[in-house]
Amino acid sequence: MIHVTQGHERGVGLEIFLKSFICLKKSHQQHFTLYCNKSTLEECLTLSNLPFQIDRDHVVILSNKLKVNFVGALLSQTTDSLNTALERMENNDILLTLPSSKDQIVCNNRVYRGYTDYLRHMFPEQAVIMSFVAPHFNVALLTDHIALKDIESNLTPSNFKQRVQASIDHFLKIKQI
Repeated sequence: MIHVTQGHERGVGLEIFLKSFICLKKSHQQHFTLYCNKSTLEECLTLSNLPFQIDRDHVVILSNKLKVNFVGALLSQTTDSLNTALERMENNDILLTLPSSKDQIVCNNRVYRGYTDYLRHMFPEQAVIMSFVAPHFNVALLTDHIALKDIESNLTPSNFKQRVQASIDHFLKIKQI
């Protein structure tokens, strides 16, 4: 299952995802679940001029059915959609986070520098890396959300090998899925 979190409610991520989703083969579409705020989804689809019908657990866009799990905005729509997706994930599932601003990822009055920072906090025993995966181009970052001037002090000889190995393990796992 691919769990998609909505990202910032005023960003373009949700619109881009929805328009991309309807271009997928129907057999691929069944693997997605979107976690989002219902009113944000309605507004996005209305502004996109896409005909849609929202039901309790899915939305039909043109003739394309997307499973949805609606969230509130207790912390922020970004954080609530992320937390709900994390609660429902199982082994070998994929988390796809749509873009958000740094001030939207909050928990216990702490604002996180991004999704990766938040996930590292939530899963300290896991090797969490930021990666971008495409059919012919895959990238894993050895650092994330730091200023360029801080890279040398952040990427030390003692953690370089560990981060490279975590990246390799990550892509090997994706290849198996």
